[in-house]
Amino acid sequence: MAWREYFQRVWWAMGDDIFQDIKHPQPSVSHHQLPKALLEATTGIVQIDQSIQQLMETGYLHNHARLYTAMLACNIARAHWRMPAEWMYYHLLDGDIASNTLSWQWVAGSFSNKKYYANQDNINHYSGLTQSDSYLQLGYDQLPQLSVPEALQETTQASFITPLPTNQTPALEVRRKPESITYSCTLAF
Repeated sequence: MAWREYFQRVWWAMGDDIFQDIKHPQPSVSHHQLPKALLEATTGIVQIDQSIQQLMETGYLHNHARLYTAMLACNIARAHWRMPAEWMYYHLLDGDIASNTLSWQWVAGSFSNKKYYANQDNINHYSGLTQSDSYLQLGYDQLPQLSVPEALQETTQASFITPLPTNQTPALEVRRKPESITYSCTLAF
């Protein structure tokens, strides 16, 4: 909660400038799109894919999973933080615009002096899984030099449209009784 409070105060002080790289441009950006594997939960990292599926089903994502997903999108797939951050915020039920936006920038290195990385051993440790065959099965010194894995190379523009239900126009039925008029309204959804 302390980070949320801090990020709220940064937003209060900076206003809409938080939607731009804050300290310096995000280093090593290849594109300003969303890795398609995030949309499809097919990154090849079991914990991240399971977390993305949970996000789609429930609107919730554990804090470690949020960091891992941001790290994968920004620092491994080399996406600029903005679109993936908007994608996650769109799906979060407990989303906080300041916390989400500024956390993504912190992970991506545009609101900090270094990028955040997690290797497969770290992910396994905090998720309780034992995946050992991933492209993240490297030392921390090797992750910044990793080429974008094939699973993360395809990108897309995300669409953030909320489909709303269509409502039928209510039908007003007038029934006359000898001494009064009664109105009833039937709504069908």
